[in-house]
Amino acid sequence: CSFRRAPELEGNDVVDVSVDVNGRLLALAIPPSGDAFVSASTDSGATWSALGMPLPPKFQPLTVDAAKSDTTHVYASGVLGAVSPKGALVASIDGGATWSTTLIDGSTNTSAPFIAAIDPVDAERVFVRLHGAPGELLVTEDGGTTFQGIFTAVGFLRAFALSPDGTYALFGGDTDGVRRLDTSTYETSPLSSLGAKCLSIRGADVYACADEGTDGFSAGLSHDGGATFEPLLHQQCIEGPVDCPMGSPVDAA
Repeated sequence: CSFRRAPELEGNDVVDVSVDVNGRLLALAIPPSGDAFVSASTDSGATWSALGMPLPPKFQPLTVDAAKSDTTHVYASGVLGAVSPKGALVASIDGGATWSTTLIDGSTNTSAPFIAAIDPVDAERVFVRLHGAPGELLVTEDGGTTFQGIFTAVGFLRAFALSPDGTYALFGGDTDGVRRLDTSTYETSPLSSLGAKCLSIRGADVYACADEGTDGFSAGLSHDGGATFEPLLHQQCIEGPVDCPMGSPVDAA
């Protein structure tokens, strides 16, 4: 009930927010006119300031993240160009002072790239998933200079989670189920038929978002690495809207 606006970002379209290993917040902002930019906050969102230089002209960003092993490595994915838009990864190795751009083959505005994860040890290894059906999972090992394909799905690839040590990942979607990826060989193997919409690895447990109508729950938990899931949350259990007191910022909005 007490959310407040960030005046430094007022009037911009903020399309993604992430937090780096040091607690710094990064936000992708698109102004009504001019180039998109990354804004950063080191005080839990109380104040914001632009991170380095604006992103390349005509770049429509979608996701932003910084490497855990070296937070000066910042990546943004999105679509470049208006006439014949192409998916692209924009990278900085100097904290946003300069940006380099790599077009991603096979990625357009209808199969746009989303940063899936950055390797926790290697700041130049980035996993990217392409939106659309069939979805694709890609990886770059040189900071975005080149990409290689890992997996081509039948349907959408909506979920990806990298293990804390980076040795394996789980990914999947509504048609292909949940699969395990060995990040040393890039070989994949099926785990579950769950139509995962999101995945999160917490120690030995795996959490997943799912479709209530198809999978029988909205959020689930696996104790066996993603092979089976037990329900944690059903949609009918959700109550709302929140009853905010009169005069609170949310009530006034």
